[in-house]
Amino acid sequence: MSAPVRLSAVTALPRHEALGAASAAISAAGGWVEDVHSFAGHAATIRAVIAEEKFPALHETLAAAGLAARAEPFEPGSAERPFTLMLAFANPDDRARSDVPPIPG
Repeated sequence: MSAPVRLSAVTALPRHEALGAASAAISAAGGWVEDVHSFAGHAATIRAVIAEEKFPALHETLAAAGLAARAEPFEPGSAERPFTLMLAFANPDDRARSDVPPIPG
């Protein structure tokens, strides 16, 4: 498998809505989600795989979901291509934060 392609998008959608929309868009384009990481309600990364020739459909489905993603250029050459989609939330959900107690001493 080739090196992952990096996609990124900034969205004003609420976190849960954006993650659901991104997952649905990836599936609709013929890809599948392998992993999701959330970063304190400010950002999330989705790791997924899609057939290389389906990247144009992926961009269309993401844009239709309100997630216009930019992609780094990549060299074609693989039937399946892993990618990461980094979502930054314009209106972060502060409820997703965890309080960290001070270190005693």
